[in-house]
Amino acid sequence: MKTNKLLLPIICILFFLFSCSSTQKKGSTDNKTVSTSPENKGTNTDLTNNYVVEYDFKTRLYTHNTLKPKVHYPIIYRIKNINRFAYKIEVKSKDSVLAFSFSIDDLPKEIFVGQKKEEQATTGSNTDSTSPKPAMQVTTNDVKDVKNETPDKKDGLVDVLNSALKILELDKQIAQDAEKLAAISDLINKNNLGLITDFVNISSLLDSVDIKIEKLEKIAIVSEEQKNELESLKSVKKNLTDQKNLISTRNTLDSTLKDNVKDKENLKTSKEAVDTFIKDNEKLSVLFSQFRETYREVNKINSCYDRLYELISYHQLDYLQAQKEISPFEEEEKKFSDYKNQLQILKSNYYDIQIQYEILKRNFQLNEKLSEGGQTKLYSQGEDFMTRAKRMYEKINLTETQKKLNLMPMIIKSLKNSNTFEWMSSPIQPIGDVVSFDVDIKAKNKTSEKVIDEVKDRHQEFTRGGTRIDFGLGLAASYFKNTPVYELQVKQVNNLSQITIQQKNNELIVPSLVGLATMSLRSSTYTCIGGSAGLGIDVVNGKIQLSNFFVGPSVTFGRYERLTLTAGASFRNVQQLKSGYEIGSTVTETSDDIENYLTDKYKVGFFASLTFVLTKGVKENLKKIPSYR
Repeated sequence: MKTNKLLLPIICILFFLFSCSSTQKKGSTDNKTVSTSPENKGTNTDLTNNYVVEYDFKTRLYTHNTLKPKVHYPIIYRIKNINRFAYKIEVKSKDSVLAFSFSIDDLPKEIFVGQKKEEQATTGSNTDSTSPKPAMQVTTNDVKDVKNETPDKKDGLVDVLNSALKILELDKQIAQDAEKLAAISDLINKNNLGLITDFVNISSLLDSVDIKIEKLEKIAIVSEEQKNELESLKSVKKNLTDQKNLISTRNTLDSTLKDNVKDKENLKTSKEAVDTFIKDNEKLSVLFSQFRETYREVNKINSCYDRLYELISYHQLDYLQAQKEISPFEEEEKKFSDYKNQLQILKSNYYDIQIQYEILKRNFQLNEKLSEGGQTKLYSQGEDFMTRAKRMYEKINLTETQKKLNLMPMIIKSLKNSNTFEWMSSPIQPIGDVVSFDVDIKAKNKTSEKVIDEVKDRHQEFTRGGTRIDFGLGLAASYFKNTPVYELQVKQVNNLSQITIQQKNNELIVPSLVGLATMSLRSSTYTCIGGSAGLGIDVVNGKIQLSNFFVGPSVTFGRYERLTLTAGASFRNVQQLKSGYEIGSTVTETSDDIENYLTDKYKVGFFASLTFVLTKGVKENLKKIPSYR
């Protein structure tokens, strides 16, 4: 019977500890919020589950936290409503790691803020800012002296060369005048008086309107009708005057244009070398014009990229705002295939200009007649074309522009994906009491004048499930019922001293200094239950004993610094009288030590203890656990 009483508490404690250990293998069926989240949809919660800590970067609030995650179940830290193009995110998790962090794997690093290199040099204005240089005049000093050549022949050659240069100037002026003339003609046709294009007719109309206005201004206007008529006539006069000026300007330009064309034809020489030079230079001019137009088309790639870059550089950009801003870029994306062709055309045009420039300068007949200074003047316009084309070609940087063209569809696609505005840490599997996330969000480009929000924080989630073992020291009090305590008493009988055995107390209360090992079920709250077993040191009748054993259920309070309250069975040696002795027996020996008449036996009692956990705290453990990204 006594043996059964001893075994019963031990069996209960072992059963409790086994149940604590087995909970690590069970599914998290009590966390409804987690099991029904999108991350866990369609999964068997008896086999797997993910806990997600969610932080809204826009509102600075946690939408999911205090999850009470279980040990050995993955937990993820997610940040939503954050522009990952503009922020550098680091979250260091402290516990066991399953995999690497999620990132924008399909986007090259060059598109992120902070990686922009020499943008100003490659994305200038769409128009070529270098204006053509005026042609220079050739003098007799620019012509080499040839034996037996008269000054008249030298002067004749100079005239021919200057005529060629004059033709080039006229070509340029004709092109400019033609553009102006076309613009003025369009303006005339857009006016309400577009049908009146004859200068004489419009002058006659102006004269008649002036006469009517003069008559009305001489008389005293009294009626509203006369006032309106005067205002109407003045308006007509203004329109007619504007139209007359436009027609006059157009006629002047038209006359100048015709004169320039005529002068050009008159100045053309029949010299083979000069004709060749003029044709080659004209061809180079045409090629340069084509190259410049293609350059402007290609430069639209840089313009589009700059606007897209400005969008993704905005630190407060979120998914909803991105959807509103992305529409123009989706329309622009339809032209990307054409832009790709323009890149090849620009490269081909630049090659053609180089070839034509070399052909232009291989006019050996002219080169033999001209000094170095004369050649410089003659080829000045061609040199100008080549220099400007080279400058534009280097500025556009086809390699970088091609990269931008390839990147933009990927950026646009990413902006349309809501996952771009979320960041998710690597899933980790906690094995301790707490999983910690050190969050560090920094802006990639701090030169912006816009408001930049940064975060540096630590988030902790205390785990539950599984078991932990702690060691603690403290005080305990044991109580043993029906446990007599004996002492020796001296009595005077017939003037003689007699030593007898007497019962001092029928209950035994023993204070002890205890050391307990506690195995508890891990909890995310401030209390957890478990079981403790240990050894106590006490002093009874001046004797130090180590034979006091404790076992029982316990409750641990606290997270970082812990106290454990334990109550249960106490096993210890208690004393009973040796055989042949009983209460009131007279002791004949001279010894006054009651221990000589007592013997030991084990007995089960009740105890309560309060111990301080000496296991290194969670804070100390976190410092030694490696961090993982």
